Amino acid sequence: MSAWRPEHSYVRAAPKPRYVLYFPLILSAAAVLMWLLPSDGMLGFGSFVGAGIGFIILWDFLFRDNLMRLTRISAMGFLLGYSGGTLNTWLTLPRAGYSLASRAGLLRGELCRGVAATILASACLLIVGELFESPILDVADRLVVTPGLRRVALFGLLVILPVLATGKLQQGGIETSSSGAGGGVVVVLFGFLVTPTVILSTIVFLTKDKGKARLFWGAVTVILWLLQLDLGRRDLVYSALITVALARHAGYQWSKLSFRQILVIGLGMSFLFLGFLTYQLVRVASYGHKNSNLVQQLSTVGTWVEEGRAWKIATTSTQKNLQGRTFVVAWFSDLLELSSTMPTAHGRDFLIQTEEAIPSAFIPNKPKIQEEGIASEQFDRNYSDQANSLLTAGVIDFGLAGVVVYPLVLVFCMSVLVRWLRNFMDREMYIYGLIIALMFTIATEIDLGGFEVGMRNVIIISIGIYLLLRLPSVRLRAEARQGELS
Repeated sequence: MSAWRPEHSYVRAAPKPRYVLYFPLILSAAAVLMWLLPSDGMLGFGSFVGAGIGFIILWDFLFRDNLMRLTRISAMGFLLGYSGGTLNTWLTLPRAGYSLASRAGLLRGELCRGVAATILASACLLIVGELFESPILDVADRLVVTPGLRRVALFGLLVILPVLATGKLQQGGIETSSSGAGGGVVVVLFGFLVTPTVILSTIVFLTKDKGKARLFWGAVTVILWLLQLDLGRRDLVYSALITVALARHAGYQWSKLSFRQILVIGLGMSFLFLGFLTYQLVRVASYGHKNSNLVQQLSTVGTWVEEGRAWKIATTSTQKNLQGRTFVVAWFSDLLELSSTMPTAHGRDFLIQTEEAIPSAFIPNKPKIQEEGIASEQFDRNYSDQANSLLTAGVIDFGLAGVVVYPLVLVFCMSVLVRWLRNFMDREMYIYGLIIALMFTIATEIDLGGFEVGMRNVIIISIGIYLLLRLPSVRLRAEARQGELS
């Protein structure tokens, strides 16, 4: 079985002025104003600009762009996560006349400079990516769901269902004794196989003609999305966004609002809303149990439903959570200020997290230290669990320079890996790698080690699919038409 290669030649797409000039100029101007004129009002203004550009890029990603660049998607994630999150907290959190910075224990200038730095990093991602990154999904490409992909998706379903039977499913994923980044084999199979399987099953359902096969994939899709609920609200949102974008590249016409599509959109939005409430309800239910699993949490939720308290608990706790949980820029702002007055780690965070991403079979007895511990040692602080990202790793190691460089380097490495799968390996390996790369790049709170684990596990999952496709008893490959990806 030979490796699949695209039939058409790839020509570098011309940079779009909005991404290489207009958006970066607007973002840079807002960042400079925030840096030079810090105030609570300027914080709201700059966050509004950053979030606005982020939503425009999101709209392009979902409904307009005919190609994908990971740098665009990463910039969108940072803008929506940092600027959008700050704006949400700025608008909704009661502050009794105090500035948002004072509520976070920061000086007003520190918080403004923190948000400004995230906006500058996003602007650099847009410029450099538009000029130098080759698309991971080209204008001439179209995703085609073949029997090979369908059967790999079915294999993913067969792997996932036994996990449910073990009782090890807990909120946020699989219960495991491994504390290292990325966890063990079970975590790899579940965490890095379930989301692509959910997304591909949904695309198969959307593009399938009427019949028994479509009913089957519809049932599979419902089951997998219900399972996806317990992986967290962010994973649920990211999965939904990637599904919408890739379904369009697979030929599903979102632009023609038929009754069926309106129904699908309405059901999807309702599912997300109820999913948020359900996740928070199950999360609150875990507070009453030590080392609780999903069965215990659902039992508590059932008791609340019988008592008629479930809706009030879910809505109240969700509202309070959203007011403060989206405010993820505070720790980064503190680190940025400290890095300007104290020595930085000069790559220590990068080395430690890279070592942590290497499987223990190659480096046994690795020291377990989180990024918060590295920052605490470097800046003489005592940080607990914080919102980690590529930007926090960069600022710990090299200050503002690291904030700009680290996302560029890591995102380009992920892009190279995905394009290598597209050009030289089987199409099924490429599609799964593409989805995993999108999941890690769109997320704001993925630390450096987690991002490296994502690249590592793209390779692990690809090897598994490579072997599965070559089982002598089953033919999983089907030829794609010229110029199509499948």
